[in-house]
Amino acid sequence: MDATLYLNKPLEIWADLAPHLVHRKILVEHFSNSVSTADFMSCQEKIAHASKVFESTALKHRGEERSPSMVILSHRKPEKLLSYPDFFESTDTPGIWVRKPLDLACIFLVSTTRLPEDERYDWLRMSTRVPERKQEFDRANALIERVNLDNLTKERVQEAMMDMTIDGRHPIEFKNEFKSLKRSYRALEQELEEYRRRAEEAKVQAESLLKKNEETVQQLVKEVGALRQELEKMKSQENL
Repeated sequence: MDATLYLNKPLEIWADLAPHLVHRKILVEHFSNSVSTADFMSCQEKIAHASKVFESTALKHRGEERSPSMVILSHRKPEKLLSYPDFFESTDTPGIWVRKPLDLACIFLVSTTRLPEDERYDWLRMSTRVPERKQEFDRANALIERVNLDNLTKERVQEAMMDMTIDGRHPIEFKNEFKSLKRSYRALEQELEEYRRRAEEAKVQAESLLKKNEETVQQLVKEVGALRQELEKMKSQENL
């Protein structure tokens, strides 16, 4: 599973899907090419498990939460999958299909290349593949620079982000974790640099000690040679 979200309020970046995703766990799957039948069966198993967990939760503990939903984002239109009867129904939006019932564990299938040429769908359109063509890069830049993203003011974007959770956690938690990991990484880099420095010093000391040992050994060899010569002389004198 690529991500699990929970929205307390509709978020306009989801375009026409927004009203159907509020107050429910959303399982999101991305496919940079297309969705095969095997892929879809795997998705069904995941939403079935999420639904089973939801149904096992006591009604009084659910609050406003509705049954889970899944959004499958596919770059290309999955022709084979859509050819099966009674699998998906078309919606009023080109490129979006739904597996009903909406009130239960519904599955939305989105072909990002078949969405309308409207800026409301830019986020969905770019969610399955990194921009490659100039037109796609221009659209990405426009989306990033847009002040009122999908008619949301900066304050409403922040509010919506605080109302959204990813795998049960707020995005700000991931930001704080990233900062903490970054600090830990820098500390580790400093430790490694100190280790390298000490290792280099130890190497220099070892090389110096080895050189001294070699000089000592050479000196001992010379002294032993001189002693042998003295012994030879003494033996020669005794023979006389």
